[in-house]
Amino acid sequence: MCDKRLPDEARLRWGRVALTATDRCTQAEGVTDLVRAPELACVQVYLLQQFGSGRGGDPEAVCRGLLALIDLEPEQAAAQGGSGADLPHHRIRHLRRIKGLIPWLVVIRPHLEDEALVAAVGAVGGGTAAVAVAPFPTGVTSAFGQ
Repeated sequence: MCDKRLPDEARLRWGRVALTATDRCTQAEGVTDLVRAPELACVQVYLLQQFGSGRGGDPEAVCRGLLALIDLEPEQAAAQGGSGADLPHHRIRHLRRIKGLIPWLVVIRPHLEDEALVAAVGAVGGGTAAVAVAPFPTGVTSAFGQ
């Protein structure tokens, strides 16, 4: 999937295999959609970055799926996060999982054509300024270290 010496069709096929494997593994582990979403988004975003909308997937569908998992308004999350030490462990973990979705929304934002989705991503913390921030550590251009 990451080997650019392979033809695009082979890389896409391996990308779909990776997506299916990730999906099946997270389902087998019995984790919630909120827990499994970042792993799936990692593969989906990689495919979108490499092959663009269409061949690489549907950025609007990925975005809608991620946004649907965020069950708090930004103001609610900020209010709860501000008093993190006072929150029960399960609420802290829930807020961290929601926060884990935001980088993937930021990365997918440039691929969105639907202005309502662009605005929704901006509302949850993926505004225009955030897009300029590298989604991966310095020197790494994808989630797969390539």
